[in-house]
Amino acid sequence: MIICTKMKVIMFFINEKQRKIFYENVLIHWKDTNDEEEMMILKQYAKLGLKTIINYAIFLVSVNILFQGVPVLSDVINYLNDPNITYLKKELPIYIEVYIDQEKYFYQLYVVLFFMTCAALLLAFSHELTFFQSVQHINAMFKIIEIRIIRLSKIVKRTECGLDTFKEADRKIFVCISRAVDLHNAVLNNIKFINSSFGATYLVVLLFNCLIFGASLFLIFNNSDQKIHLIRYGLVFLGLSVHFFIIFWPGQKIMDGSESLFNVCCSCDWYKLSKRSKNLLRIMMLKSVMQCQITASGMFVLSFETYVKLFKTGLSFVAVFS
Repeated sequence: MIICTKMKVIMFFINEKQRKIFYENVLIHWKDTNDEEEMMILKQYAKLGLKTIINYAIFLVSVNILFQGVPVLSDVINYLNDPNITYLKKELPIYIEVYIDQEKYFYQLYVVLFFMTCAALLLAFSHELTFFQSVQHINAMFKIIEIRIIRLSKIVKRTECGLDTFKEADRKIFVCISRAVDLHNAVLNNIKFINSSFGATYLVVLLFNCLIFGASLFLIFNNSDQKIHLIRYGLVFLGLSVHFFIIFWPGQKIMDGSESLFNVCCSCDWYKLSKRSKNLLRIMMLKSVMQCQITASGMFVLSFETYVKLFKTGLSFVAVFS
């Protein structure tokens, strides 16, 4: 946990300029969006991302409180069950070596340790927040591009009904496709920024999480007869599982959004367009053939498929440790 947190802080400062450029691009996109429907999509995706990450933060804090509170709570319960107990073993929730008397300064150490872990979780939360919200903005951009492409079919139908001339309709369609292509190019550049900003961090995080994942399962099996340790290591396993999911979920959403855009491009009435409009739309279709991906420095694709594979890898560590 300490190594992963340090890695996130270090990479945050290293990639500060890249992230600044990305955030400036996001700000420009928000300011340049005048269409009410497109603005509603941006707000909807931003609110959904914020709501998800807040629930994730509440989960992290709850797991941390339970993990550190179970040992103390168990001592209190034992004392209530047997008031004749004259000595309660004071055990810190995490093993640390300090050059002071842990029995004498137990509560001071306990408070310091609690706030240290909360600070580490806060850093982790801020990192996941920026990553998740960045991906949410890209997904919103994918959705806006789809809407712009769908509008082409409406213009074509108006032409077929005689409401617009072909020349006037072709001009509107060309402008609409041009705006969609420009936005799609911006999406591809933003995905490159995300890969360069978060890729190395998540590579280290995933590798360490796999080791901790297997170790936590090993400790669960070895402490199955001790309820307190079983609960605590079970909380670690649960927290890592959710953390894994939060890392891979945004990457899967990017892939789904890219695939959905390609399907929309293929299903629109492209064969009824003029030659120049077809050529412009073909450019975006070719760029959408391959799904957009977020990777961990090119080694792992952040998707549910990789999530399952690494989950199995973590489980296999149990056999190695045992």
